Amino acid sequence: MNNEPDPGTHAINEIAYFDTPGDTRGWTGEGEILPDDPDGNGPVNRWFSTGLKRDYGNPFSRQTTVRVVIRLRGQLPRETLQGSGPDGIIQEIHNIEPVKTALYEFFLRSTPAGEFSVQFNFATRQKMVIQTIQVNGPV
Repeated sequence: MNNEPDPGTHAINEIAYFDTPGDTRGWTGEGEILPDDPDGNGPVNRWFSTGLKRDYGNPFSRQTTVRVVIRLRGQLPRETLQGSGPDGIIQEIHNIEPVKTALYEFFLRSTPAGEFSVQFNFATRQKMVIQTIQVNGPV
């Protein structure tokens, strides 16, 4: 049995911290990185955005699963976070709360040709307050 990895398959292994105003680390979307202090423990820079996305092009030689973890909070109670990959299928996580950031995990698929992109927004199109996004694939 051959346990060698497919030489045509590459990996995505990155984490984007949105801590520097103007630096969105390759992600695109509206909004800006501003100080955030919802709990009174001192400000931390976060990206206030109604929607963001990232197109990775064709990093894989075949269809694969990619793990995406986003740390954020809402500005209103009980938001619904929507994430989708290149297939356009929307995955939802309900009851996102304001004040404290939390981690939310998505498993998305690349296309059969290995293309991968991802996008996020709230169902209400209100602003997300994003601290980090981690992308790892294949998983």
